[in-house]
Amino acid sequence: MDFPYMLKVFPEIGKYVPVTLLMAVAAMMLAIIVAAVLSVGQHHKSSRWLVDFYVLIFRGFPTLVIFFVGYYGLPQLLHSRSLVPASIAATVCLALKEGAYLVEIFRSGIVSVAKSQLETGLALGMSKSLVYRKIIIPQAIRIIIPPLAIPLSAY
Repeated sequence: MDFPYMLKVFPEIGKYVPVTLLMAVAAMMLAIIVAAVLSVGQHHKSSRWLVDFYVLIFRGFPTLVIFFVGYYGLPQLLHSRSLVPASIAATVCLALKEGAYLVEIFRSGIVSVAKSQLETGLALGMSKSLVYRKIIIPQAIRIIIPPLAIPLSAY
């Protein structure tokens, strides 16, 4: 290892740490939104296949391939130039990739809540969406929060 070179380059790399952290936080926030929307779609029979296909694609392909397709491939398919800056394209691609992992985390958190909770809420006359909002989601959040840091380590 060339330690003098590393010491020379380290301050240069350090200038980009805030940009990297901003991209990571923005990607995580976008991924949570994507995963929340998709996990709702995963509980409907008509859209389950679309969510499963999304998860299959974005969990199956390497992150670098998704970056290249997102930045270079989509403008080629649309016969246009890429008008999106590379940092924004990378943040969106990372959010889509991370969202695929979070969909499974959200699904497992919701499934971990006993089915009797839903049945009890429905028996009390609550609507299904109200049961999810007031009973199921609050219980699932304590299961969902701990593994939220794991998708970041997958990159």
